[in-house]
Amino acid sequence: RAEELDEGEAELKMYEALTDDELLSIADEAEANAPTWREAEDIADSRLNSDMEFLFQDLQGNPLPPRDAELEAFAVSLATAADDVKAQKIGVYNVMQCCSWCSYMVIVSVFSRPQLGAVIARVQKRAAEEHGREPLVDAKPGRSEWEVLDYGDVVVHIMSPRQRDFYDLESFYQEGEEVPLPFPQQVGSGLP
Repeated sequence: RAEELDEGEAELKMYEALTDDELLSIADEAEANAPTWREAEDIADSRLNSDMEFLFQDLQGNPLPPRDAELEAFAVSLATAADDVKAQKIGVYNVMQCCSWCSYMVIVSVFSRPQLGAVIARVQKRAAEEHGREPLVDAKPGRSEWEVLDYGDVVVHIMSPRQRDFYDLESFYQEGEEVPLPFPQQVGSGLP
């Protein structure tokens, strides 16, 4: 376990030392050399029946509030941790009114397996040290281009650009509200 932490910390330090241009160069090279699993298909604009209405209530039948300041601060803190290791296209979305299994989603793009591992390590460290929270399932980066850290009410999706474009979570949860972030974002990071 100590060796895994040392390796994660080394990867983290490596990415922190790189300039934005160096990261983009690595990303371009990784994307050019990565195999394509399948070509993206045109995805219908509406994935849910527009006549369908969702009613979200707590266990006592009371309507859910539109925002939860404590959960939102937790989600933004995790997004900031991902930004610390130079993840790209970071978005935090309040999905309370359109998702029954979580309240906030954090979606980030990474360009390599080492960066994916660094983002997971930094987000888990921030959640544990500053918020006393652990993911519901222990996350260990595998061979996937999409990893998830599930904190129950806040879920962090860490994805390659190819997976992010293909699954297009932002469009699927387009009724969610984008939460402003305390750091600059690149153009085109928000919901459509």
